[in-house]
Amino acid sequence: RLLAKGKLPDSEFLAQRWVSIAGRDVGEECEIWLNGRLAARVKVPRSDKLDLTNNALTIAALPTPAGPDRIEIDHVAVWDMKAASVPAQFLGDRPPSKNLFPGELLAYETFDNPKDCKLPVGRTAQKHVRCEGGSYISELPNAKAREILAIPFGGPVRDLAIATRVKLSNGSVE
Repeated sequence: RLLAKGKLPDSEFLAQRWVSIAGRDVGEECEIWLNGRLAARVKVPRSDKLDLTNNALTIAALPTPAGPDRIEIDHVAVWDMKAASVPAQFLGDRPPSKNLFPGELLAYETFDNPKDCKLPVGRTAQKHVRCEGGSYISELPNAKAREILAIPFGGPVRDLAIATRVKLSNGSVE
């Protein structure tokens, strides 16, 4: 469900353009920064029954029309947050410093060296996944409309912060 709608120009987030995303979800406070600007700040009621079996962050592309779908991730970092805070700096197109947010760093990937890529890679008729050119790239050459292309990071955590830079073709970030 839509929690808030920002005032940033949509043209800044068109397909095939890099978008830097930073955010934190601590207690009932949730904030999202897009390209270094605060895009949303909302209160989200918490439940003690929160299921922590999922990953801390899943970057997912949802193709709008059927056809090729692609997501590129330049870098990603996930922190387990113990206290409310704001980023020490905004990242732009650079990977974040490991102390951008306080807390335990759960995941940090820059994909600079394909030989060091810890995420699954491979090619089938349905999917092509690789580390290439400093990015982790996942493609569905013949995606059906609303077929989700998801990439999980981190582990189960209640309060978290994220910083990533993504680029999509034919879809939206979910």
